[in-house]
Amino acid sequence: MSLAINVHNMYNIKMASKNILTQYIVLTPTEEKIFNCLILKKSGVTISKISREIGLARTSIYLGVSSLVKKKIISKVDKFKYGISDLSLSRYQSTVVDPQDKINSLLDELTKLGKGDVVYSIESDEEIKELFYNKKGLIEWQKKIAKNGVVLKGVGSNFALNIARSKFDDSLKQEIKNRGGSSRFVEGKLPGSGVLISFKSSVIIFSRVEKTFYRIDNRNLALFFQNVIGIFYESCKYHQLIG
Repeated sequence: MSLAINVHNMYNIKMASKNILTQYIVLTPTEEKIFNCLILKKSGVTISKISREIGLARTSIYLGVSSLVKKKIISKVDKFKYGISDLSLSRYQSTVVDPQDKINSLLDELTKLGKGDVVYSIESDEEIKELFYNKKGLIEWQKKIAKNGVVLKGVGSNFALNIARSKFDDSLKQEIKNRGGSSRFVEGKLPGSGVLISFKSSVIIFSRVEKTFYRIDNRNLALFFQNVIGIFYESCKYHQLIG
C-alpha cells in the first residue's frame, strides 16, 4: 500500500494587470500545456493535433480537455476542434503554487483513478512519520482509494509498516482486503524526506518535510520509473498490512 501520494505540478494562471483584482485559475501541467497550445492558435485544434504538438498521449489530452471545458476555459469551436473560450485569458501568466497545495491536489487526483489503475511509490521514513502524525484526513483518503479499486504498489520500511498498522481502523482494514496490491517492506531504514511516485503518465517527487514538489508529465519516463519501482517492489519482503 502506498501511504502518500496534484499532485499535478499544479499551476496558477494569474492575471497580469495591476488594475484588476487578482484572479486565479488552477491548472495541472497537462492543462497548462493544452492551454498554451490553444492560445497560439486563432482557429480550433483537434485532440490529435494537440497530442502531437505537446507530446502527450491522446488519453491524457482527452482528460485535460474535458477538465478545461468544465472550468469554462476552453470550448468546442466545431465538431472536432477546441479553442480558448475567452481570448482575454492570453493576458494571464504562470506563477508557482505552494508545494502543499500541489500535494493536496495530487491526493485529490488519485481519488479519481478507476479500478485497476496502478500507483507505484517509494516513501521515506520521514515522510511516513509526517503523514501519520501531522496530517489529518489520510485514513479517509485511503478508504476512497480502496473503494475505487486502485492498486497501490508501495515500497516502505518495517518502521512504516508498524506505524500504518497502528493507525488502521476496522472499516479501512475491510476495504484493504477488497483491493489488489500491497506494500512491500525492507528491513533497514529508507532515508530521505520525501516520496517518489509514478502513475499513468507522470513521475512525481515531493517532500512535506522540506516543502518541495516536482512533477514530470512524460509517459516514457513514467514507464521507466514504474519498471524500476516494480523490480524493487518484487524483491522486497511482503507483510500483510492488516496482519
